Amino acid sequence: MKPRYYGLLILSIVLIISTGYINKTGTDKKGKGHEIKITIQHVKDSLCYLYHHFGDKQRAVDTVPLDASGRCVFTGDEPLSGGIYIVYIPNKVYFEIMVNEQFFSLETDTGDFIGKMKITGSVENKIFNDYQKYRKVQYNKSQALKKRLDNNKNNPDSTKIIEDLMKKVGTETEKYTLDLIENNKDAFFVKVLKMTKPIDIPGPPKDANGNIIDSNFALQRMLTAISLIQILL
Repeated sequence: MKPRYYGLLILSIVLIISTGYINKTGTDKKGKGHEIKITIQHVKDSLCYLYHHFGDKQRAVDTVPLDASGRCVFTGDEPLSGGIYIVYIPNKVYFEIMVNEQFFSLETDTGDFIGKMKITGSVENKIFNDYQKYRKVQYNKSQALKKRLDNNKNNPDSTKIIEDLMKKVGTETEKYTLDLIENNKDAFFVKVLKMTKPIDIPGPPKDANGNIIDSNFALQRMLTAISLIQILL
C-alpha cells in the first residue's frame, strides 16, 4: 500500500498559505489591514469569535461584541492570513468563511447559516458558500438513501436500486467539484480545495531482491509536492 502523508502535508500546506499567499493577495484596494463585517439575525448582545483553521487545530484570531442588531466587525491594521476561518457565537451553531479578500460583509441567520448567507464584496465566499450549499443537499440525499438501505436489507432488488442511487449522488458530487475547480482555476478556495485531497506518495524504489534502495524517497517526493504548491501560490 502506498503511504499517505496526509496530516503532515496538510499542516505544511496551511503553513505555506498562512505565511506566503497573503503576501501576494492580502492587500485590498481600500488600504492595508482587514475589515470583515458580520450580521447575524436572531442573535444579539453576545460575543463573536473568529478562529483560523491551522492544521488540525483552530487558532483564536479575534473576539468582538455583537450589538443589539446582531452586527459586529472584525478589523485590524494587518491583513489576515488566507484560509478557512470559523465564526463562532457561544451556544449557537458556528459557520465557516473564506478569507482571501480583506474587506467584505456577510449576513446570515441562526436558522440556516449556510442557506441564508448573503455576501457582499467577496467572490471567494460566494464560491465557498455555493459549494457548501450543494454539499449539504448531497449529504441530505445520501443520508436519506442510507436510511432506506438500512430499512431494505432483506430485499436484494431494492438494495441494488438504492446502492445505484447512492453511487449516482457520489458521481454528481464529484462532477460538481471538478466543474467548480475547472471554472474557477484562479480562486483561492479552489486551491485550498485541491490541496485538501490526500496525495498518494509512490513507494520507494527497490532492487531486484526487493530491498529499498532509497529510504528517503517518499519524503523527498512529499517535499517536491510542497515546493510545487509554493510555486502555485
